[in-house]
Amino acid sequence: DQTGGRATVCFTVSIKHAQHLADEFNARGIPAAAVWGAQEASEQQKIFNDYREGRIKVLTNAMLLIEGWDEPVTSCVLI
Repeated sequence: DQTGGRATVCFTVSIKHAQHLADEFNARGIPAAAVWGAQEASEQQKIFNDYREGRIKVLTNAMLLIEGWDEPVTSCVLI
């Protein structure tokens, strides 16, 4: 685990890429979820809450988390 267990955000090139990367983290026992711009807002909020509370360690992001987004628990970024 290159993230060292830290709260991590990954920037991806597409929704499919974000979903696939989240699946790969989960398959390796690292709780992850994908978020993207066209995703239902209630689903995004649930994922963000789980991330903030530590139930999700990795967010894979496609076209959503951009300049101005800030989550203080984040300590690792993968581009």
